[in-house]
Amino acid sequence: MKNSASIAQSMELAYEHFGQIDVAVNNAGYGIGGAIEELSEQDILASFEVNVFGSIYVIQSVLPYMRKKRYGHIINISSIAGLAPHTGWSIYAATKSALIGLSDALAQDVKSMGIHVTVVAPGGFRTEFNTAESLVVADHKIADYFSLHDEIKKFEAKHGKQLVIQKKLPKFLSSWWNRTTRQLAYF
Repeated sequence: MKNSASIAQSMELAYEHFGQIDVAVNNAGYGIGGAIEELSEQDILASFEVNVFGSIYVIQSVLPYMRKKRYGHIINISSIAGLAPHTGWSIYAATKSALIGLSDALAQDVKSMGIHVTVVAPGGFRTEFNTAESLVVADHKIADYFSLHDEIKKFEAKHGKQLVIQKKLPKFLSSWWNRTTRQLAYF
């Protein structure tokens, strides 16, 4: 990834400024919809680059600081799609499933060093996720996938109509944070 060096540099600057790094949150990501054969190789690779490899590069950059202190918490934001995918979002689901698997294994790898790893798999709630800025939909449409295209249109039409949980989210995260076991959070 072209930006892996800039991620490492950002971690170094944060460490120099604050003297420690206690928490890293991987929240970058975007949706990509369409049948697998409708998506270009470039679309698929870009999705994995942002949704999976970006998180890996952040983790690689932050772990040396957390290992040194024997303390830290990495929080990876996945999606319910990584556990219960929906029609038309196979590549997105694959990236989010990969992040869940990565987080589960990483949590075991770093536990003995006092580092916690949590993966959060939220369902649909009101954000800008359903907008053109956050979603990529295949340009090339194959007529045989008409029902899949209808499902994607239904998903896009939900923008602004998702559940409003932002007021409940801080309370949920606060109570969840105080639990002793924090590996996977669904809401």
